[in-house]
Amino acid sequence: MMLTHHYFPHVGGNGVQCKLLAEELYKSGFKITIVTKKHMRSLPSYDAVNGIDVHRIFCLSALFNKSVPEYLLMTFSGRVSLKLLSKIVARLFFYADELIFVIGACIRTVSLKGKIDIIHVHQSHWIAFCGVISARLTKKPVLIKDATLNGLNELNLMPFAGIMRKSIKNTAFFAAISSDIYTSLVSSGIQENRIFRASNGVQMPSLMNKVSKDNFDIIFVGNFNQGKIKGLDVLVQAIPAVIKEYPAARLIVLGKGDTSLFFDLMAENNIRRDKIVFMGRQETRDYYQKCAVFVLPSRSEGMSNALLEAMSYGMTCVSTNVSGSNDIIVNKFNGILIEPDNVRQLENILIDLFSDREFSAQLGKNARETIFRNYQMDKTARRYADIYKIILENK
Repeated sequence: MMLTHHYFPHVGGNGVQCKLLAEELYKSGFKITIVTKKHMRSLPSYDAVNGIDVHRIFCLSALFNKSVPEYLLMTFSGRVSLKLLSKIVARLFFYADELIFVIGACIRTVSLKGKIDIIHVHQSHWIAFCGVISARLTKKPVLIKDATLNGLNELNLMPFAGIMRKSIKNTAFFAAISSDIYTSLVSSGIQENRIFRASNGVQMPSLMNKVSKDNFDIIFVGNFNQGKIKGLDVLVQAIPAVIKEYPAARLIVLGKGDTSLFFDLMAENNIRRDKIVFMGRQETRDYYQKCAVFVLPSRSEGMSNALLEAMSYGMTCVSTNVSGSNDIIVNKFNGILIEPDNVRQLENILIDLFSDREFSAQLGKNARETIFRNYQMDKTARRYADIYKIILENK
């Protein structure tokens, strides 16, 4: 059984990885059951998605078809006097929403006890505690995938964080998707024999990036509604210098977030609106095929799905030297690594890549080969199958 906050049709990094892994394991003969949140009223409480049994647990956010905090902040965004109140109410609803989900998920897991051999939790925050409780109630082992660097620290958002953290550490096995996350788990006191390495994976596309020499489009893919963690502000500030050298250059932004925050930044840097195009959520395939450079300017990551996808198409990729990226990219061989928050370095790299298209193309070719050899989802699924076997043999 897999426990995840988000699952199809909800879009999100962990949910996407969970779906890809579940379907790949299903092809190999595994019986997979998903327990997740019911994020929209229209979604059925039980569903079968590509052979996977999906159980959706009712939560308060289903009443609003979005997260409660997001609904409240959007509702009162124009009323300054109510902003503080809305944040307080949003926090209380957040606790209630998560508590309802945790209780419902535990009850559902116990009801499925006879169909479960192992519980696989796809995040290391408070739903990991739900996985631990479920494991104790069902007497099944639990594997927690840590998909974000210092994921256990997210428990600090919840009451009784210390108790939850201790319980998780003492009960669970862990899957670290990057070397940085592995090191973080060890430094937090988790025994190394309870930690397994297992990277994210992607499906290898048949199509490849075929960018023309007169294309200077830079692409960013990611939800930038998480504050400054994705580093889009750094990329925006780098664009004027690139445009100065290559007037045809522009930035295409795919993903969800408040674009108004960046319009002010664009005005400060004298960037025309047609030079940064916010497309919202879009199918990424056409952009991966046609854009010149993919940039991941994040200040923190686990292992970026977008980076893996872009590299699988053979795109020229630039990423900050953060968790996951520094496992995937060998600097100047299959991509470029830069330091977070370094606008000048990013400017220079983009200009250099546009000036040497032969080098850029070779980076893309090597990137695709890297994904083909090491990060295809069937290989990730085989790794998890081995991990499940080891855990079950030693429980």
